[in-house]
Amino acid sequence: MAQKSDVQIQIVSSDKIEATDEWNGRSDYRTDAEDKGWNAFVENIAEVGQEQPCIVRPHDKVKGHYILVAGFRRFHAIQELEASTQKKIGVKVIVHNLSEAEAAVLNARENITRQDLTAPDLCFSVGRARDAAKDGGTFANISKFAVQLGLKQPWVHRLVTIWDKLDRDTFDHWRKVALVKLPVMTMADIAENTEKEKQFEVYQKTLKLKERASKVKEPSKKTAEEKAIVKAIKIAELLGLLEAESLLVRPASNWQWDDVCEVANVFDALSEDELKESKARIAEAAKGAHSRAFSDSEAVRARMLETEKAEKAKTSRKAATA
Repeated sequence: MAQKSDVQIQIVSSDKIEATDEWNGRSDYRTDAEDKGWNAFVENIAEVGQEQPCIVRPHDKVKGHYILVAGFRRFHAIQELEASTQKKIGVKVIVHNLSEAEAAVLNARENITRQDLTAPDLCFSVGRARDAAKDGGTFANISKFAVQLGLKQPWVHRLVTIWDKLDRDTFDHWRKVALVKLPVMTMADIAENTEKEKQFEVYQKTLKLKERASKVKEPSKKTAEEKAIVKAIKIAELLGLLEAESLLVRPASNWQWDDVCEVANVFDALSEDELKESKARIAEAAKGAHSRAFSDSEAVRARMLETEKAEKAKTSRKAATA
């Protein structure tokens, strides 16, 4: 990461900051009157001021202007206050001398710290940051890239797989349209194992299966292990339905469920001691949920009925020729 040019907070006029919302890794924040959270956010800045500065970098083409890197909600809130009061407030910023690639990584890292960041937005942030490094460099190496982002290497590998191989229409629907967000593991499987012209069709079928998957009742007060079990069961049920519909290239029934839970970040909330005690139970819960979802699915029941009919017909033909 490049050295900071100035770690001091400055006040910069909002009209000297270029903010491209499509560039920001977070797509799900609202800045309209229908969002009560947004209104409260704006009112808070009006009352106490901007407590946390935005991050900007010098503009590539316009001297004395800047490009917004992080703090899009804060920036838009100040713009709204300036428009409503007809007064120039200015934006608190810290200026960093960053390349486009470094800016993309910084934006990604700030968004990653937010617990409500969606998987598609995380994927967008990671993919965009990697693409921004046109000369390859550090970001061409997955393990080094993962360290830069503060994420686990297998997780980054799957995000990059989705970004590189998934059809753009499918990706945009996953990120901007779908109310139900399919998990990263599922999207990576579609991206890696489905021809591009068929990806959206498989994605749509998978969405319908996700909606049909049973909803696990979550206890009002949950231990870390209970939270992990709920998450593992939801993932395993979806995989069971996908396998039943022949939408998985590699049968999930052959997978190691502790590895699946590890890759899906199921164990993240557990301490090392808790993990030693709970890992086997969580994996077993996932295995059982997959088995139930697979065997109870409509597709599997239909195939079983067809097999039974075929066996009866075969028996009848044998009896007729006896």
